[in-house]
Amino acid sequence: VTLPVLGTNWLSTIATNPNTLAAYVAVGLAGPHPGPPLLGFELLLDPTVAPVLIPTAGTLSLAIPSGSSWRGLAIPTQGIRVDSVGPTMRVVLLNALDLVLGG
Repeated sequence: VTLPVLGTNWLSTIATNPNTLAAYVAVGLAGPHPGPPLLGFELLLDPTVAPVLIPTAGTLSLAIPSGSSWRGLAIPTQGIRVDSVGPTMRVVLLNALDLVLGG
């Protein structure tokens, strides 16, 4: 994991396991949220606007714009994993990370 510095790539990872079918980084367009329960976990992104889901195989490299107008922008993110549990699938909400662009 790296800091979100302007003009660089932000690197992050999603914890996966042998049963992981898919992993995503969700970007909250409406901001962070205090954590209402959902699927036995906590949703840490504001659900009033659907988040953008970025698929990842566990490691993500996301380009951060270089313009100085981006400095200080806060971007809430949360990891999401889909695991195979026997014959069913389970959505696992992971930790959130609020990125503050800088540099």
